[in-house]
Amino acid sequence: GFCLLILLLSTKIYAVQAIVSYTIFYIPAQGSTPARPYAEVSWQIDPTSIHYNQDKNGQWSSQLTASIVFSNDTGVVMKDKYNWNRPATDSIHAGSQMLIDLHRYVLPAGNIKMDIILAENGHTDQFNFTDSFTVAPPAEQPYYSGLQLLDTAYKYPEENVFSKNGNIQIPLNLNFYNDDRSHIYFYAELYNVSSLSKEEE
Repeated sequence: GFCLLILLLSTKIYAVQAIVSYTIFYIPAQGSTPARPYAEVSWQIDPTSIHYNQDKNGQWSSQLTASIVFSNDTGVVMKDKYNWNRPATDSIHAGSQMLIDLHRYVLPAGNIKMDIILAENGHTDQFNFTDSFTVAPPAEQPYYSGLQLLDTAYKYPEENVFSKNGNIQIPLNLNFYNDDRSHIYFYAELYNVSSLSKEEE
């Protein structure tokens, strides 16, 4: 019994842990193409909740599979599945580095259910997330996107998945607010401003 207790205390139990956030934005109308809503979905994975493998060169890495399905009352409207690899590093502190990803999905207006699964390749434990939300149709009058909390935003000339309007914008994924932050930053977009008259502006 004593030996079994020592074994349990010295063995780390892994299960992917993550926090998901999402915001509805809109692709503005272009010519005859009407404005279209899309979900900007991001998740931050707890780096201590996943396994790391060391290769023959001493590099540490991890691999996960992400699966996301959007559905409404008619069935599946959008789905995606891809492998997500944490960049290899020779740092012994690989498990303390933030792991965050972001994807954008065009969706129809209406009630949407979102199911996300994050799973480590070669392991049975996985992270499951389900939520429902309503996507409002584009309006004829000026209207706002959803409100997105930001962790970091700064000017950066090169494009990547976090680029928006010439900035790098890293979403803030959290499920509670604590006293460690003295400020909260957020981002929103205003659309269809051209419909305003000069008096309304």
